[in-house]
Amino acid sequence: MCSIGGFISHAPLERHTAKRLCSALLWYGAERGSQSSGCFASGMSAKKAITPAAFIDSSDFFNLFQTDTSIALTHTRQPTSGLLGDDQAQPFSCGNTITVHNGMLLNIDELKKRWHITKPSGVDSELLTTFLSQQGTNKFAEFVESTEGVSAVAAIHKNQLYLMRSGNPTFITTLTWPDNAVTIFASTEEMLHRAIHYTWLMPSSLNIQGTQQHILLHITPNKIKPVSRRIRPTSFASSYLDLSDDIYGKYYSSIDWRKRET
Repeated sequence: MCSIGGFISHAPLERHTAKRLCSALLWYGAERGSQSSGCFASGMSAKKAITPAAFIDSSDFFNLFQTDTSIALTHTRQPTSGLLGDDQAQPFSCGNTITVHNGMLLNIDELKKRWHITKPSGVDSELLTTFLSQQGTNKFAEFVESTEGVSAVAAIHKNQLYLMRSGNPTFITTLTWPDNAVTIFASTEEMLHRAIHYTWLMPSSLNIQGTQQHILLHITPNKIKPVSRRIRPTSFASSYLDLSDDIYGKYYSSIDWRKRET
């Protein structure tokens, strides 16, 4: 497992608030992965092969928040492929695309051959970045559908925020004020609750929803818009990942990531 998180706001969040929110998303995401950490904010990325606790106390992280920011991504990693250095940490970037990914892609050779893409870092997640940068959003849902394994991805492409899940959960909520609106997402409902409470001391009665499977979502500060039709039929009840499901045990319990292709 890894964790993904982030936000998009109508008006830029004051830099101290943005830093506090990203810090919380990283801190509470540590239980899903702590081998490395990363963040995109203010148009820049920082990532290190260190724990979230160490990362949010680093100058690299601090320097991301010299100005107010209206869009950010966060990631904590538990490796499933590739090496363990800074280059293998997320976010990944390619051209006008930045992504964070929680999951595992099992049919790597097939994906590289079919879509003519590469992963310079050696991490399977980077295939998503490369594809989206080269092909755009029109075929992105089809690409995610063609992957084997469980995934959740957040991407900034041409300064627009997108979310999609295929097995792994993602939760989202929108907060509104008279002068601003912000949509925030995270890998788990608890992670999202805690990050928001830490940042704004919000009560626990937030309207948090899980995203549905196999639908590419365009996220704006006050609207969540599907931009692709579901390819595989999925009921609302199955839109949440059952951690006792065989797919979870298969992909996270039985595979030694160190023996996978790098």
